[in-house]
Order: sequence, then structure tokens, then C-alpha cells
Amino acid sequence: MPRRTIGHLEKKKRTEGAEISSSTPASKVVKKSRRELSGVKGDLKHQSVAPSPEVFAAMEHYDKVHWMTSEEDQTTYKINQDVMIVPNSKDIRHNKKNAPAELGWEDLWYGRILDIRGDGEVDPEVWFHIAWYYSPKWFMTVKAKETRLKDLGRLEMIFAPEHQDIIHAHTLNGVEIVYKFKEEDFDAEDIPNESFYTRSTYDTTKRIWLDPPPKRHCLCLETFKLWEKQKRVLHYCPRQGCHKWYHESCLKESKLYQTHDRVDLFEKEWQVSFDEDQFEKIVTEVAGLPREAGVYTAKYEGLSPVVLAYARQPIVKGGDHRVHGNMGAVLRARWIVHQAVRRGVMPPTDYEKYVEYRPEPEDWDSDSDSDAESEGSAVETAIDENEQHEHIDPLPGKKRKRPSESSVQGPTSMETELPLEPRVSGIKYEHTMDGRQYLAYKCPNCREII
Repeated sequence: MPRRTIGHLEKKKRTEGAEISSSTPASKVVKKSRRELSGVKGDLKHQSVAPSPEVFAAMEHYDKVHWMTSEEDQTTYKINQDVMIVPNSKDIRHNKKNAPAELGWEDLWYGRILDIRGDGEVDPEVWFHIAWYYSPKWFMTVKAKETRLKDLGRLEMIFAPEHQDIIHAHTLNGVEIVYKFKEEDFDAEDIPNESFYTRSTYDTTKRIWLDPPPKRHCLCLETFKLWEKQKRVLHYCPRQGCHKWYHESCLKESKLYQTHDRVDLFEKEWQVSFDEDQFEKIVTEVAGLPREAGVYTAKYEGLSPVVLAYARQPIVKGGDHRVHGNMGAVLRARWIVHQAVRRGVMPPTDYEKYVEYRPEPEDWDSDSDSDAESEGSAVETAIDENEQHEHIDPLPGKKRKRPSESSVQGPTSMETELPLEPRVSGIKYEHTMDGRQYLAYKCPNCREII
């Protein structure tokens, strides 16, 4: 393959034992448009003959590569990044007449960088060892058990760590984060709109699931898919023996709802719905919070209106309620209210903040506030010896800032003056109306209000 522009290589000691199947942690991204000018100079079909695994292993190792894809476009590729790759079906050789000027994201393939090696020359041949992500349609060709095409979202990827190839640097079309979606973790980080995500891992060699396929919910036995065009909302039943999600539309179609002109009748049922055994994490978490000594006797009147508002709403996700909805905040609020009113346990100190915010900030951005950020770059990266952080655009909501050196004195806590991070699953809920009456849905299993 002709080489008109060379990449700048950086040789560094490789981090041992790095996880290659876990999602890259991220805090900021500058999203590219759906269709954009391609800066790559090659595709998989016309790349140079790939070296054998033995020859590749003998090459010089690089932790990252600053690779020029055009005269003005440079991309930094590193171990454990997710990348876009020009497939066999796209002939975009730079010396080809009438080569396509644009490539859509749907035209590209996606993989994760496992290793980077080159021949060590001044004008280097650089090769990437990658593991593939499968799009939903491509994954159907694997014929994996317990999988239907409609179980997978339109931007969902299945990671196949055992399906690996060695590809040339010219075939890469930039970095694209594939976010790890932990469906059962209501405290997980949110995922930016219209981003690729993965929740399942499949071993294509042994033909077994390493991380299970998406779980089916509701009466319709469909999965929860991100970025659905229908924007369907799901309701959750947290009672013992249930713990299932149901589409609002399916519940309404099955006439599993109740209406009343007094919303407080529904609120009384919502606020007591909590399963201690299922949500042991929250029970343990609340038990460890500081609180005043004594017995609580003030009933509902003495509790925070904010916490009561969370406890007295249904648990929802999807649609405008985003990936994790309000589950984390609602369950914490219900448990605190339950303990105070029914067991006389004093609410924790600053329990309103505890319900709405994370107890301590996550990792801070490595760049200081005064550092100038390049608005035009597609991806900015910062890496230390042990971990890679890709900076991505902040999600809607509170913008995070790095604290000054003087503000951090050992472990952070809720008593420090650091900015607190709102809980992702703290989206507030507006009660559903049916005409002039309030509407609440019922669980198909236990028939209680959810």
C-alpha cells in the first residue's frame, strides 16, 4: 500500500494485565457528525498483506501511535481503545479515481485495539491487533443460541474477544467509544445520546456467552434497547417475587392501570414498595451513613419534601427518563422513609443530598480548568501508566470541574466543599394524567400499583 503520510510513533512500556474486554472509562467526547469526510487512506480489502501472528509478535511494540490520516488530521490510537475500521466492501484507496468522499458510521466496522506493533523504520509499517465488535445484523450470522435480531438495539454491539485480526493503520477511521451498558446497575454512569454501547460478550470459538445476552422483559418478552425511535417508557415492580420491568404501552393496552382524582392514594402505595433482600446494597449503604442518636417520632411531617417526592413516585426508565431512570434515587428515598416512619430510625445526616447526589465525586478530569481545550479535535486523550481516560462531552446536567489542589485533603466526603455529582438515576418524574385524573399502572404479576 502506498504511504504518503507517516505516523509518529511513541515507544512506551506496556501495562501488564490490562483488561481488554472492559469498557474504557470516559468523561468527555466531541461527537462526530453522522456523515463526515473520511481521512483514511485504505480499506481492509486493499491493505498490505498482514504479517503472521509470529512475525507480528517479533515486531517493535508501541503503546500509542499518532497517525496522520490526512495533511491536517491526526488521530492518536492506543491500547484498549475502540476504533472504526473501513471494511472489505469499501474501496477508498487514496489513488483510486472517484473514491467515496464520505463514509457513514453504518458503513464502518468496529474493533478494540489489543496491541500495536511496527517494523521500526523511519517510514513505518504499523499494524494493529484488534478484537471485533459485531453489529446486530452481523451477529445473526453467528447463529448464537437465545438470540433474536429484535433483542438488540440499533446502536448495540456484541463484543467478540476471541475473533481477532491484524490490520494496517491505514484502515482505521478514528476512535469511537463503545460504552459498557450495565443494565442491572442503576448506579452506573449514563450513556450519551446516540452512542454505541455493548452489554454482551460472546466467545465465537467456543460458541458460548461470556456476558449473557440482553434480558427480556414485560408481557411482550422484549429487551430494553437504548435510543429506540418509539421512546418507550418502562415501569418497575420492586416487590418481593416480582422485580420486573414492563412497558407502559403494554400495561395500558392490557388495561393494567387504575385512575383516581387523588394522587396521594397512589403515593402511599409507591412509598412502601421496597424489598430489603433484593436491595441489600442500599440497606447496607444507608446503615453506614452518619446520623443523630435517638428515636424518630415526627412521622412524614418531619421528613424532607424532596425525599418524600422521590419515595412517592413510580420507578421508571427509558424514553425521556434516560438509560437508568429514577431507580437509584427512588429506592434510597423509600428505604429512608420506611425506616424512619415504620421503625423509628433517625434519618441520616444530609439524607436529602444522599438521595439526590453521589456520596463522593468520581475521578476528576486530569486537565486543569485553565487548560485550553481544543474544540476542533475529534477526540482528546490523556493517559497515565496504568489507565486510559478518554475525555468526552459532559452529559446534560451539572458540569463537572476539577477541584483545586488545596480543596482535596485526603478522601472526599459529603462534608467537603467539593461539587457533588447528581445521581444518574435521579431523574424526577411527572405524574401521569388520564384526562383530569391521575393514573397509576399495575404489576401483571402481583397486581399491585407500581
